[in-house]
Amino acid sequence: MRKSITLWLCVFALSAISPWAFGQQTTGQINGTVFDSQGAAVANADVLVVSPNTGFSRTTVSTGAGVYSLPLLPPGTYNLMVKSKGFSTMEQKGITLVVGQAVTINLTLKPGSINDVVEVTAEAPLVEASRTEVGGSVSPAEVSSLPILDRNFTELMTLIPGVRPAEGFDPTKTRVGNISINGGDGRQLDISVDGGDNKDLVVGGLVQNIPVEAIQEFNIVTDQYNAEAGHSVGGIANVIVKS
Repeated sequence: MRKSITLWLCVFALSAISPWAFGQQTTGQINGTVFDSQGAAVANADVLVVSPNTGFSRTTVSTGAGVYSLPLLPPGTYNLMVKSKGFSTMEQKGITLVVGQAVTINLTLKPGSINDVVEVTAEAPLVEASRTEVGGSVSPAEVSSLPILDRNFTELMTLIPGVRPAEGFDPTKTRVGNISINGGDGRQLDISVDGGDNKDLVVGGLVQNIPVEAIQEFNIVTDQYNAEAGHSVGGIANVIVKS
């Protein structure tokens, strides 16, 4: 009997906690396809991405179709390098990756020695062809430079189309910002900070405001969020604090 009660308590606890795990997006990804000069896919190419600021790196190998994917990358600036036998090494520097973003970078390798490095200067495309989510991001430069009247970072959320300020539902939280997405009442936003839930499930809005100086960047998904998202009927905000 005691074991049965313990088991049911564990099941109840997991069912209560599991919704909190949805929609907590703290990373981005870089993907693309490796081609040769004739337009054919290059299989088994070594792909390396490195952050010059933190030293964080991740490697992968292109598939038989030349496709590579580097998921779960912390937001920041990266250098991408692709190597394959019989080709010169291709490197693209200064790739800016924001939270929740999927950057597609296709590279064409030229015949040559693997010790020869060809630097690519083309910028990453502005359109994320691999995602259907609607929303936007507020960059570290915008967080640090744009003026905020009452030091409440939620004011910067209104930079995203479809987002506007909303009144709070609790008089004790007048200094904690609240926003409306696509005409919602302000209770429908699910917000996380570094993957931890920060939504007041009773009155809506934030549980705790975050100092502007502590925030690196954040993104808001206003519509068509993917199957990983939940715990929200209006939109999702993912805040990343500085390391």
